[in-house]
Amino acid sequence: MEESRILKIETLAGDGKIVELKMLFENGYNQQEIDVAFILYNMLKIRSVFVLLFIFTGYAAVCQNNYEDGKNEYFNGDVYKAILLFTNAIESRQNMAAAYMMRGAAKGKIGDFNGAVKDLDSSRSLDSLNYKLFFYYGRVCLVNDSFKMALPYYDAAIKMNSKDADSYDDRAMTRIQLDDYRGGITDENVAIEIDPKNASYYTNRGYAKMQLAEYKEAIADYDKSITISPSHKALANRGFAFLQLEAYQPAIDDFTKALEFYPKDHYVFYYRGLAYKGLGKKDQACSDFKTSAGLGNLKAVEDQKSVCPL
Repeated sequence: MEESRILKIETLAGDGKIVELKMLFENGYNQQEIDVAFILYNMLKIRSVFVLLFIFTGYAAVCQNNYEDGKNEYFNGDVYKAILLFTNAIESRQNMAAAYMMRGAAKGKIGDFNGAVKDLDSSRSLDSLNYKLFFYYGRVCLVNDSFKMALPYYDAAIKMNSKDADSYDDRAMTRIQLDDYRGGITDENVAIEIDPKNASYYTNRGYAKMQLAEYKEAIADYDKSITISPSHKALANRGFAFLQLEAYQPAIDDFTKALEFYPKDHYVFYYRGLAYKGLGKKDQACSDFKTSAGLGNLKAVEDQKSVCPL
């Protein structure tokens, strides 16, 4: 809450005059602010501007926490809770441009494309100079498979801030989805140069190299990613690269580790089955193909026939 608004509410609520709801509404205060003003006037009978400022500062801090808590929930993966907190922040007129932006990003994650764009447009009307806003326009398009729409937004974000590694990473993933693997590698190179300790950048670059059948180069990137922070994606992808090189035992080792992160990945069971088959271990291959098929992989049903006893 801006200081001028705090002082004006103090004047309305704390000078002994009768406060009219209409007056508060006409001055643009929301219901929460009105409730606080009436509590101060009708119940607490506070007259000291210093005490009022202290209380409103505390109220503003609570509003501020809605935004910060919303960010924490967003980045921790609780998108629905984040949306509620960002909505509270918006209704409290705190960090409105940023709150609209982040609520739009959160809505994009749950597939509410139109709601996301509407919120991002609201943020843009309040602050059009924030590069992160264009990043999230791109992100909303990316996660909703509108890849061609995403690219110009990432271009704009990078033009406004050429040092943001996430913008290059997201643009790389967009290019990869459009089968521009070389372009994706180029963007990931820049992202890694800016932030060489981000494991996901190496994983994504490795994926682009793998699509170009550059398996050894991809494995080198996955090695780096796993050294920084082991993940299901990096382990599974490195296993697949080993499989393509017919390095069956390293592939099996990686697939087994990947399943520790996500034990119901039918693709990993299937590919580990292929690796076991490559080593002539039909019993293990049969077991993995059956598990994969049981998890919904129809392709594994056919491969069972080649290794499983009738």
